[in-house]
Amino acid sequence: MTPSTAEVARETGHEGYPDVEHDGRARTRRMGRHFLGISAGLGATMVTNLVLVPILYRHLGPEAFGVWALFASVLVMLAAVDPGNALIHHLTAVLTVDDRPRAARLVSASLVATTGAGVALLAAFAAASVVVDWASLWNVGDALAAEARAATAVLAVAVALGLPAALADKLNLARQRGGKNGALSATVAMTTLVTALVVVRLGGTLPAVVAATTMPAVVVRGGWLLAILTCDRRVRPARKLEGSLRLLMRASAAFGILQLCAVVSFNSDQLVVARILGPIAVADYAVPAKAFAILLAVSAATTTALWPAFLEAVARHDVPWIRSEARRIVGLAGASGLAFGLALLILGPWALSAWVGGGYEPDRSLLMAFACWGLIYVVTNVVGFVLLSLGSLRPLVRLAVLNTIVNVGVSVVLTRRIGVSGAVWGSVLSYLVVMAIPLCLLVRHGIARLRLAEVVR
Repeated sequence: MTPSTAEVARETGHEGYPDVEHDGRARTRRMGRHFLGISAGLGATMVTNLVLVPILYRHLGPEAFGVWALFASVLVMLAAVDPGNALIHHLTAVLTVDDRPRAARLVSASLVATTGAGVALLAAFAAASVVVDWASLWNVGDALAAEARAATAVLAVAVALGLPAALADKLNLARQRGGKNGALSATVAMTTLVTALVVVRLGGTLPAVVAATTMPAVVVRGGWLLAILTCDRRVRPARKLEGSLRLLMRASAAFGILQLCAVVSFNSDQLVVARILGPIAVADYAVPAKAFAILLAVSAATTTALWPAFLEAVARHDVPWIRSEARRIVGLAGASGLAFGLALLILGPWALSAWVGGGYEPDRSLLMAFACWGLIYVVTNVVGFVLLSLGSLRPLVRLAVLNTIVNVGVSVVLTRRIGVSGAVWGSVLSYLVVMAIPLCLLVRHGIARLRLAEVVR
């Protein structure tokens, strides 16, 4: 089982920080700044995407743009197996006690793991290229075949180089540098936008566009990572790993399963609708799903900000802060989910029709389903990250796997019975029964266990 942050702290010899003053208010302020920084970077990324999509669609044409959009989905799915994600989970507690040797070993192990994953990816791509015709796999015509093959190679290189470069984000998050992380994301977004516009202006083909929308992130993050490793002595790489690589790889496997379950849960509904009702019904689902994605982005920014703060609080055994902040943030998440649902029900029919045009009329039962799912999801997401901070990674993985299976099964049954909205109602039921209720019980048990450990200690 993956060690909890408190166990990681005890391994450093500090055992709960008995000599460190608990400053919950400072932690809360830091978490707020962290959230604002992450949100600013997320906003810059969303604006860049909104600007680029119509420009690239007109420049590339429908078929080539479809390949580019498919590559963007592939990047999201590959992010699920990024071995650098486990770094945040363990490094935060170690940095809190200023155990620089342990931090250095964790950073070194992450560099080794991500670089190795990149090399393995390139090797797998080279081997697959011998037997796989990428143009046929992407189902493109003969006119675009050569460009599709070259663009696939560009994508493979960008992903391989991007795995270690993305550690810049992980280090910013583990060090609770939300402002710097937001600045990094904004820099990546703006650099990508400028590079893509230049390539479009020069009449670049699909491979050039793929390079313009992926490589700037590699270069900017790579430079930022080098600056962090050079300037911050706490995270300078060590020469010996001493078991840190094994620790991170175990956690990476668990995080990979969690993220893969999330990807399947959010993308399976469209596949279910397409299989049962046909492609036209997917369009009815996809439009309100775009609005729902905004709520998902805000929820992601919230949990990204609270995770390191809760990891620190757990390592410090600051039970009062954990309990009060968990209740407050869950309440805020519930209020935001409720506001989103009401806005979707009241303004959604008009706003979505005006946005899409062409006589589009949203299904009100589908909007109701998305509104309910939004409320349940944001609360469940926050509670899940609190549980993760308490060190209960394995139970969370089990629940995520079970939720994915139940989600797909119930969505299939309900879609056959009530139509498009059935796919979303399947998610509502699975998240409510399989995730929300058990997570709340596990968090309550985890806090009680942490409090008992503090009393014993």
